[in-house]
Formats: sequence, structure tokens, C-alpha cells
Amino acid sequence: MSKRRKTPRLHCPAKLEQLRQRCLAPIRTFYSEGQVTDTPDGPYIFQDNGADVLAVAHLDTVRHDRHFGVYRDDPDTLFNCQLDDRLGVWVALDVLPQRGIAVDVLLTTGEESCRSTAKHFQPGKEYNWLVGFDRAGSDVVTYQFEGNEWLDALAFAGNTIGWGSYSDISEMDHLDVQGVNWGVGYHDNHGRKSRCSLREMRRAVDRFAAFYADYHGERFGTPSILEYESAEWGDYGPDYRSEYDRTQEEEGWREYLAEFQDV
Repeated sequence: MSKRRKTPRLHCPAKLEQLRQRCLAPIRTFYSEGQVTDTPDGPYIFQDNGADVLAVAHLDTVRHDRHFGVYRDDPDTLFNCQLDDRLGVWVALDVLPQRGIAVDVLLTTGEESCRSTAKHFQPGKEYNWLVGFDRAGSDVVTYQFEGNEWLDALAFAGNTIGWGSYSDISEMDHLDVQGVNWGVGYHDNHGRKSRCSLREMRRAVDRFAAFYADYHGERFGTPSILEYESAEWGDYGPDYRSEYDRTQEEEGWREYLAEFQDV
């Protein structure tokens, strides 16, 4: 009788424990991070650090199962289904302060259904620019924020400027400053093997730190908005979620959860 091959198990290195807690925590856990405001589309949380740059990330996720960690033979690849966008939350709340980077932080809900509560945010002060940490891979996208000086600054800093459809900052042109969604290294974020390249994430943060050092004190002007209405994105929310839910078959979920067994 042949021996049954054991499925490798994920484990969480100590250096990723803080990220694990951020990924697996209920949304209400984050209420202590700042001022909570309820909106018709859900709550947002604002952390005022007296900064001139606003960092944005969303707390809602598509998937909710509990696996988290790396395989011992591949310590660079982190598997977790809430990386979109709890990875961005961790970067904004924990990584940037450790690097001495001062930003205000806006944590939103409703982004995954294209009803981000970011559209209700009224800061009561002006920012120099906005940055979202809710982008797969390592490029950056600007949506409607297309001022020439802004795009030139991003490109000069070594960024590849890609194309994107929607994120929190898509709803924030009412702040009248430029914005960018910064890739943080996650991949297959709505798929069955949602993962992050930790090396890619570190390089993205390094690149942002250099960009911040050069430009955090510079205010980039009003976005150029061409035939853009952010409110229209809300119309696609329910259809997106129901279509996504319809594609998740019970057998597929059993295989998925069997593969990602945490210790």
C-alpha cells in the first residue's frame, strides 16, 4: 500500500504576524484606528496624522476564508484571500510609519461592489495629492487624474503607468488634487490562489518612499477630467457581485480550502 503524499502546509513567519492580523481581522476591529463616519454606502475611518498626503485603502474583501502564510520552500510568496486590500491597509497603517513616512489614512468600505465610501469623504483641509494602495502587480494607475506634471513626476520616479477601471480614488476627484493607485505586489486577488510577492511588495514600497521624499511637499493641481462620472460605477456593483457569486461552485471551494491548510 503506497503512502499518501502530504499536502504542504502554510506557515506564518513572525515578521508577517502583524499583516496576518490585519488580513484576518473583522472590519469593526479597525474602528479604533481613527474617526468613524457612517455614510449611505457604509462606514469609512479617517486617521488624521497632520500630513499633506492622503493614503487610501479599503477594508472590504471578496473572499473571507482564513488561510494565511507561505510555503517553507517558497518564503517569498504569501497566500491569503484578503490581500485585496488588506495588504494596502497594512502598508498605510504600519509599513509607512515604520519608514518615517507621514500620511493621513482613509480606510473605506464598499469598494468591491463599486460603491466606495471614499466618495463621501470630506477632509476639511487640502492635500497635496492622494495615493491608493489597492493595485495588483507593480505598476501604477491614475484613472481620471491625468495632469501632465503629475504623470511626468510618476514616470520620472521609475513607475510604469498602466490602465485601471476602478478603485477608491476613482471616487475622489471632489478633493481637486491628483491621485495615483500604487501597485503593492498582490496577484490573482479575486482568484482561488490569491497571493503576494513579498519581494515585489518591498520594491513597491521602496519606490513609493523615494517618490514621497521628492514630492510630498508639492501640491499637484486640479485633475483633468474628460467625460468621466465616477457615480456611474455604482451601477455595476450588484451585477458584478452576483455574477462573481454564481461562478463559485461548491466542489471548487472544497478543493480550494483543502489546499490551503494553515498550521
